Amino acid sequence: MAELRRRLAVAVDPDRCVGSGMCVAMAGDVFDLAIGAEHARVVDPAGAPPEAVVEAAESCPTMAITVRDAETGAVLFPFDDLPA
Repeated sequence: MAELRRRLAVAVDPDRCVGSGMCVAMAGDVFDLAIGAEHARVVDPAGAPPEAVVEAAESCPTMAITVRDAETGAVLFPFDDLPA
């Protein structure tokens, strides 16, 4: 039986992304950073397990990546309700 995966909506904010490539290093089938590009882009939100996509977003030094559940819209990263 095939494993069901949570569908994700993933976005990179081009104004925040500095092109560090951490997301590509962690989830290269989801993100791409072309030679000479100023920021990463999403190529396939389903290219890695959801946990790996969230880990890649967490690795972003400028928190330029937003990950949502595509069905519910729930934000998986970044969390807005972290204590100060």
